[in-house]
Amino acid sequence: MTCLTSNIFRWFWVPALLLTLHTHGQRSTDTVTTGQSTVHSPKKAALYSAVLPGSGQIYNRKFWKLPIVYGGMGASTFFIIRNHQNYRQYRNEYLYRINNGVNGDEELSIYSDANLLTLQDQYRRWRDLSVVVLFAVYILQIVDATVDAHLMQFDVSEDLSLRFNPRLEWNRATLTPSMGITLKF
Repeated sequence: MTCLTSNIFRWFWVPALLLTLHTHGQRSTDTVTTGQSTVHSPKKAALYSAVLPGSGQIYNRKFWKLPIVYGGMGASTFFIIRNHQNYRQYRNEYLYRINNGVNGDEELSIYSDANLLTLQDQYRRWRDLSVVVLFAVYILQIVDATVDAHLMQFDVSEDLSLRFNPRLEWNRATLTPSMGITLKF
């Protein structure tokens, strides 16, 4: 398990750290400065996130989202590995019993053959669900980086206003007044 942890650190955190250090000291050529705001490219944010999960969040300077991205991907990976190990354990025990007619593992002797099949199917389904969750976290972090880059251009200044106007109109068909409200941004 330490080898897996070492590989996760090596392949995810080290490139993310290097990308952060590399882009921190440079002025980015993929941003356009318009007055006071900087416009980010949503395409680049999506591409960065697709190549290396979390790098789109680094590009958007949303560093606090990295633990969420890697936590979701790490938890999903943990459950994939754990459920696959349990699936193989129950499958191997069931196959050993069928082929040899005796129990192979003392700890699993409390389970009947039918129980072993049920446990095997349950852990296989959980493993497959964990793969779907890993894929969903991967897609969601790409979508998050893209939307975040789009929303950096969103105007939230004090100049926004909402005008509320009551309305009174005559209905020509019934010759009765109808009341309404008009909202204008």
